[in-house]
Amino acid sequence: WTTALRPDTKKIWTIWARIITSKPWLFVAPLAVFVGLAPFIWAAFQFEANLDVLEICANHETAEYQAYREMREHFNLGKVVPITFVLEALDRGRSVEPISELESAVVSWGLPLEALIEDVHLGQGTSVGSATPPASSSRPHRPLPMLQPLPLTAAAAVLADGLPSWAAGEAAHLLQRESSRMQRKGGQAGGQAGGFRAEEGLVAPASVADGRRGQASAASRATQMPLGMQASVTLSPEFGKLACSFVESLLTETHGRDFEIRANDVLGIWWLPGAGPDGASGCALKFVQGLSAGTGLPGGASTTGVGMSQADIEKQIHRRISSDGFKQQLMVYPMFQPTGAAAADLSYYLSDVLEPASSREFVVKGRRYEFVVRHSSIVAAQFDLTNKMQAAAPWICICVAFVGFVSVGLSFHSAFLPCKLALTVAMPLLATYGVVIAFFQLGWFEFLGLGSHGSGPDPLILYTTPCCLFGLAMDYDLFLFVRVYEYRKKGYDNRSAVARALVETGPVITTAGVLFAISLVFLTLSKTPFMQYLGAIYLTGICLDVFVVRTCLAPAFLCMAETLNYWPGEMPIPRLTWGEDGAGGFAAALLEARSSDGSDASTPASAASKPADSK
Repeated sequence: WTTALRPDTKKIWTIWARIITSKPWLFVAPLAVFVGLAPFIWAAFQFEANLDVLEICANHETAEYQAYREMREHFNLGKVVPITFVLEALDRGRSVEPISELESAVVSWGLPLEALIEDVHLGQGTSVGSATPPASSSRPHRPLPMLQPLPLTAAAAVLADGLPSWAAGEAAHLLQRESSRMQRKGGQAGGQAGGFRAEEGLVAPASVADGRRGQASAASRATQMPLGMQASVTLSPEFGKLACSFVESLLTETHGRDFEIRANDVLGIWWLPGAGPDGASGCALKFVQGLSAGTGLPGGASTTGVGMSQADIEKQIHRRISSDGFKQQLMVYPMFQPTGAAAADLSYYLSDVLEPASSREFVVKGRRYEFVVRHSSIVAAQFDLTNKMQAAAPWICICVAFVGFVSVGLSFHSAFLPCKLALTVAMPLLATYGVVIAFFQLGWFEFLGLGSHGSGPDPLILYTTPCCLFGLAMDYDLFLFVRVYEYRKKGYDNRSAVARALVETGPVITTAGVLFAISLVFLTLSKTPFMQYLGAIYLTGICLDVFVVRTCLAPAFLCMAETLNYWPGEMPIPRLTWGEDGAGGFAAALLEARSSDGSDASTPASAASKPADSK
């Protein structure tokens, strides 16, 4: 009775081998397979990346994860896991090449040089701003637009006007030194004719002199500022205006969206609490300028709107500026979850739209800088890693496929065999990912109580598993073709070689694939989403390879254009046929499978029909 209940696998594989290698089934079966896989191939292109690493990599049955879920439902985790922006000033070289120490100082103090002076080489009786350079000047003349000549005393007054006290003192000192240098230069050239005219004077106005007297006290205040405030480019008003402009763009562009950022969610050197209207956070341009000038908080206040003292703010400034003074931190504490879908949408929008649009050039101390913004967060780190994997994955897959195809072609001396095997692998590989996306993301199997309709799998899995799936699929195909090649070398015709190879390798490959699939079932049942995605991809790939590719596609493709399986290699002339009927139809296969004469079904028909007198 055990023999009666045990299925005869050889009969089953013999019948199937005769069907799949005969017309019209060798055309109908692949077509039916591709039609059935088409919806899943379409689903593969509907993939939406899931960047919620905290949700993907956590075991959902642990007490820690349950506590995390409770905290996420009752508290805003965005206040704990902020988004960090790095505001950077990239040095792009000199903007204006200073031709004297005075002009360099004017540029460094941010004053409009073109409105002050055209040529500071004041010789040959020229006044400041003269359009004609001195004939004896050995330096190249750089013409600057000027409406009318400006006397030296007027230039000194303009320099002193609007400057901080510590800068005004420096202006007076440089003016006197420049005047003395020009006087000496004029005397060497022939007396008063080569120097300044007396009516223009060499004595700085009272405002400049007062500024020079206040230089010492201002310098002492500057030494008390945090390290970096005295030299950082990021504390210049030009940089501050661009920083405030970026924050305002961020608030405007995200308003009304799922990833909306509010004014009070932003904290940085140039965006502080209490600096905006009605005590809200806002641009702190005047406040930071006051700290840089040593005047303290606006209006003489001792604290900001949220109780932060000037000393606390200066400590924060010191912490938020890089050691080289070219980078500055800006923190955003969003109201949405820091690793959810809204955070992912914000990261995409920042990287693709807002950050590139915020790039601007500005000038500080005679040098050009480029204002650059980039952000960092948990989602952004996943996003950057995904982009790198996405860029590298095609090249990796191409290299693996190239090495595999070349190895197969050289091993079997065939130029077109790799192409046939590729056709049996490419579509099922896409369908594998389509099944997983349909299961976890699109919810196609919810009517069976399986899967979910939500976020897609981790994008890193999609870039790390294709090579393994490709190797498994090629492995099973080669198990089959090695036996086909062996029988074709022995003299069997191509169709007989394929059918006999399928019968002999079918049980072994199927058993190995089923055992592998059983182990992957338990991986798919894991409570960690990342392991579920990984197990589902490999489980689907193994099942498609074992039950679809190797049983339907590979035998059918090997029977189409059979001469391409071995070209340009040479094969013997077919002289053996597997089975009793050379046509190999369904009826012949059934008769051969049911034959009870005890003869081997693989006995060649030519041997059975050998004449008796040939013995």
